[in-house]
Amino acid sequence: FQRVSEHDEADAQALLDAMVQDSTDEDSLESAVEWTKSAAENDFAVAQFAVGTMYELGKGVPKDRDEAIQWYQRAADQGHPKAAEKLKKLRRSSSGWRP
Repeated sequence: FQRVSEHDEADAQALLDAMVQDSTDEDSLESAVEWTKSAAENDFAVAQFAVGTMYELGKGVPKDRDEAIQWYQRAADQGHPKAAEKLKKLRRSSSGWRP
């Protein structure tokens, strides 16, 4: 059961990443952001991590460190290990952040 769950999460993360990263025009990027945010707001940790990444990098949304941290925190609170790593990294390098 654990292995299936991890596989499903990896597939979901890959899908969300592809939706955002492969969006070549503004409309498709906006749609990808909306879908990802919707999933994140429904407590899907993988989507919360993806939204955090979008805000961290400024992909489809304005670059916003504080917003990224909030989304990473939500994902980390649900046990998403990469989100916890990102939180540590952002907090350590906060003096070097450039919006």
